[in-house]
Amino acid sequence: MRNSLAQLSQPARGVAMTLLGAFLFSLMPLWVRAIQPPFAPAMVFYRALIGSTAMALLILSRETFRLQLRRLFGQPRLLALLAGMGICMGTSTLFYFISLTHTTVAKALLLSYTSPLYVALLSPLVLKEPARRLTWAALALGLTGIACTTEPQLLLTVQSHETIGILAGILSGMGFGGVFLIGRYLAPHVSSAVRVMAGGIVVSLIMLPWMFQTSITFLTHNLLWLLLLGILCMAIPFTLFFHGQAYIPAQTSALISLFEPACGIVISYAAFGETLSPLAGMGAVLILISTYLAGRAAGA
Repeated sequence: MRNSLAQLSQPARGVAMTLLGAFLFSLMPLWVRAIQPPFAPAMVFYRALIGSTAMALLILSRETFRLQLRRLFGQPRLLALLAGMGICMGTSTLFYFISLTHTTVAKALLLSYTSPLYVALLSPLVLKEPARRLTWAALALGLTGIACTTEPQLLLTVQSHETIGILAGILSGMGFGGVFLIGRYLAPHVSSAVRVMAGGIVVSLIMLPWMFQTSITFLTHNLLWLLLLGILCMAIPFTLFFHGQAYIPAQTSALISLFEPACGIVISYAAFGETLSPLAGMGAVLILISTYLAGRAAGA
């Protein structure tokens, strides 16, 4: 597979890595639904802990990574940015769960996937990466596709008790946008493996209080599924995402991440027998078109 990627142009390589990472993220429901009891904060904690531990073992086994770590401790600015990226990773997930408990799943999902909008608006200022017209077209199609895959008839109806959920959903989207922006900025300076490890450590620290609400039997009983979450749905896909950012703009990376819910629709239909409505199918097609346009805008 590495040889196949090496034969691609740099933008195409970045797109391929991000698509594969999004696909691996979409496998998360397979493992999450197998975990009992389904206590989401503990899942997030162990996912981050296992993922960062796996990356730490990889880093400690290679001299080049160890040298980079030693150099990083002398660069407080890069360390602060790594901590900021980890905070964005942790808080975006936390706010997403808060949004889920205070508003509908449809609204929480749509708001959390508005991250490409914030990236498109801020990357020209933060990263000096101009947003092209094709990028804006891809963004409009992608967000429309996400809306179609949720419950569009409920999106425009907002109850008074949903205020906290709506605000948390917006903050979740901003947090995910921060991961893309900071991750892209760090790409020339910090390897993808170190970025994943640092982000996972910060997420683990943020979610640590919820870990104490579970017993050790939660870990032992669900160890296989938690390992799959931490490795297949955290360490590997984030490494692919961050490594791909060396080849494509942050806007493209954020837009291609919308491939995850499109895959999720197929997985929910194939694995769980959930109904695939024509509108959801149309939404998935719009997301695929958005992904294609985003790749074209990056030169892939």
